[in-house]
Amino acid sequence: VIFNFFAITSTWLSTLFATASSFDAFEFHTSLNSLNLNQNDMREATRVVIDVSGQEKKFNVYYCNILKRMIEDDPKESKKTICLMFKDVVKDLGGNVRRARNLGRLLGECVAAGVDLLWAVRDAEWLRPSEEMVVFGVYCFSVIFDVLSDLEIEAFARKATKDRGSSDEILSFLGKFVSGWKGNVKGSEWRRKWKMCMKVLQTGVVGGGEI
Repeated sequence: VIFNFFAITSTWLSTLFATASSFDAFEFHTSLNSLNLNQNDMREATRVVIDVSGQEKKFNVYYCNILKRMIEDDPKESKKTICLMFKDVVKDLGGNVRRARNLGRLLGECVAAGVDLLWAVRDAEWLRPSEEMVVFGVYCFSVIFDVLSDLEIEAFARKATKDRGSSDEILSFLGKFVSGWKGNVKGSEWRRKWKMCMKVLQTGVVGGGEI
């Protein structure tokens, strides 16, 4: 197993042991608290959790619950660390589709917990994405359109339109790749949110009746 971005430290080892030995997010949280980590160590622990999540054979909601608990404990610092980690992730997904799928879903769940998607994927390549980036983005947005409210999706899209280049790239990705997601069924809530997001990205407004 290759763990990216890390030198092996006592915090790295302790966090890795806690993820492997804990029954659930509560037990992990208890184990982590017993280590009395400082803020820098907590940043490292957060990044380890994200990286380990990407190594799983399939997506495991356990890691999502751990990150949500971290966000509850220290919202500002945890959200910042998660964003910075994913800024690194999208630059190099390592040619690993499974990792891309797991981390795409994880980021989608983190966005639902308040993480700033635009900051996290600021350096992503949406126009000419690699296979891994397509998988990452599709799974991320599939979660977003499934769990975020209309107001949250509209706020994301409006924020994106402040950078016309970014909004055009995301719009292209949503139309070309995310449109094929299994949840995109006529009459579904998922499809309605997807179309609403694309409309705001394109025009800056919702309005105009059913979309």
